[in-house]
Order: sequence, then structure tokens, then C-alpha cells
Amino acid sequence: MYELGTDINRDWNFNENGDLIIVSDEENLRQSIQNRLTCILGSMDLYYEEYGSMMMNYMGNPSTQEVLEFLKIEIKNSLKQDIRTQENEVELEYTNTNELKINITITFDDVDLSTSLVIDENREVNIIGD
Repeated sequence: MYELGTDINRDWNFNENGDLIIVSDEENLRQSIQNRLTCILGSMDLYYEEYGSMMMNYMGNPSTQEVLEFLKIEIKNSLKQDIRTQENEVELEYTNTNELKINITITFDDVDLSTSLVIDENREVNIIGD
């Protein structure tokens, strides 16, 4: 069995008892990926040196294969900063509504975990599916 940690839900929602909702294991890993990729590299250096990515710098560029390759490299390198995500596969595609879909597969303790993120026209990043 694998242990992927626990953290506060990124939306800072509360349960019926007034306690912060927490996420654990696979849900925590998916949230962690979303947090790392949407945090601008260097913006948290006071607390976590080299945390984040430059992924959002590529958004708004033309939808070309070259831009997708730069994004893929940036995402893979950012994910490698997390010891749980050393082995990862990243596939990118533009949807018919010009959103960017990011499919990520991470191997952790010989188990493959997959998640997908979508970046919409407002540059919002959302986890889709499980």
C-alpha cells in the first residue's frame, strides 16, 4: 500500500462541524499537482525554494506543437520536484474549445496514478475526473 499524505482542501471548505475539509492519498496527490503547476515559480521562495512552475507563462501563446513541447518539458520538470512524482508521463492536447488538457500518469510504489487537468480560456486550472 502507498501513503500519499494529507493536506487541507485547496478550496478551504468546511464540513458540517466547522472543521476544514482535508484530502488524503490519491486526492491529495492530485491536489498537490494542481497546486504546484498553478503556483508561479519563485513566488513561494521564502517558504519553499524553487516551488511552482512556469507553466502559466506559456498560456496565451499560439496553439502550436512547439508550445506543447515546451509546456510538456516544464510540467515534467516541475513534477520531478515532488519526491512522489519522480516517474511521470505527460500528454497534452488542445480541445475543440481551445482549452488545454493535461493528462498525467505518475508511478509511485509500482502503482500508476492518473489525473487530468484542463486549463480554460480564463487560465483556470481544474482537475477533471479521477
